[in-house]
Amino acid sequence: MKNSEKYFSAVSVVKTLKENGYEAFFVGGWVRDKLLGNIKEDTDIDIATSCPIEKIPKLFKSCDLVGIAFGIAIVRVGENHKFDVATFRLEAGYKDGRHPETIIQPTTVEKDAQRRDFTINALFYDPLTDKVVDFVGGQEDLKNKIIRAVGNPCERFEEDKLRMLRAVRFATKLNFTIEEKTKQAIKELAPTLSKISTERIWMELKKIDASPNKLEYLTLLYELGLLEAILPEIKSQEDIMETIKLVANYPAKTPVLIRFLSLINADNKHLTMKGMTDVERRFKPTKKEKYFITALNEAWQFYPNLKKITDYELTCFYAQSKASIIIEIIACHAEDKEQELYWHGSQMLRLLKPIIRMKLNNPLLKAKHLEVEGIEPSEKLGLLLEEGEKIAVNCNLEDPKKIISELKKTWLWNSL
Repeated sequence: MKNSEKYFSAVSVVKTLKENGYEAFFVGGWVRDKLLGNIKEDTDIDIATSCPIEKIPKLFKSCDLVGIAFGIAIVRVGENHKFDVATFRLEAGYKDGRHPETIIQPTTVEKDAQRRDFTINALFYDPLTDKVVDFVGGQEDLKNKIIRAVGNPCERFEEDKLRMLRAVRFATKLNFTIEEKTKQAIKELAPTLSKISTERIWMELKKIDASPNKLEYLTLLYELGLLEAILPEIKSQEDIMETIKLVANYPAKTPVLIRFLSLINADNKHLTMKGMTDVERRFKPTKKEKYFITALNEAWQFYPNLKKITDYELTCFYAQSKASIIIEIIACHAEDKEQELYWHGSQMLRLLKPIIRMKLNNPLLKAKHLEVEGIEPSEKLGLLLEEGEKIAVNCNLEDPKKIISELKKTWLWNSL
């Protein structure tokens, strides 16, 4: 990372600020990841400085003031790189649990560190001297793999209630332990998370769900009281830990909304929670999430008879865009998950050709084949084409002539 163009571009910003008499450091996640030896090319490099916000544009050719009240500017270096440059600041008066009413800038780097969320994120790095500036014991906490709030944890979480969810995210992402006072503060303030908008909570949950260890983060949310704050319904549920273990085993690509809605139903098989209207009101699912909820509910409805339905109906199911994930979810509820997945795999292999045809909307029987039989373009032709594909799949036919021969035996051919 040190030899990358992005890194040297960020260094040039720090150098310019320091040459003009200001303090400047890399700060936050990049510094944390550097000390952990886990920097990736796409890791953002944020810069903190003593330079007043109104003077930053005078030092750089390309600079936009995007958050003057918060002392934040975006500095561009060349065509490919841009960096958030923030003036050291103090914040106070968080009445809405998210945004400060009072911002004092500029201040000192030490006071700037005191306003940050966790000690491991409050470290400053001088790329010109290769030295870390640590006012809060963040390096020691990194060494000991601890998530600790800066200063008074209750104050930090009162300032921004989403920090409670971020503690879980960092703990599971880094495989760290949440320090006891920080943990107790979260338990005390967890009910206040309900004051934050659902959209903001889901944004944070999606980041948490990126963790490969689903069981760890769901268990931690439950133990800290955050899960109940998000889903009050679980309070009355028995064996919630068994449900958590089950849902944690859902495939990684399961939408986070589906994973959480599954937690609030005893049988995990009806995700509409008193109807889609209630879901939309409380969780505001996207169109894709609505489609997934509908598809999964439909799958549960016919699932008891899945091994009795026709090959055509099975093909329709497998041809859905989310079929593979839905199959894995359903298999988690089976007595023998591996056997269930094996059965579906064998059926999908057996029906591979019709599944591909259905996905491509390319049936074997075409309008031209029926026109030869004297069927003119009409509603009847469309119905016959659909029935013809059913026959092709259910009778394992690939010759249009044989399909038509079977089609002529149906009531549809003679009734229309």
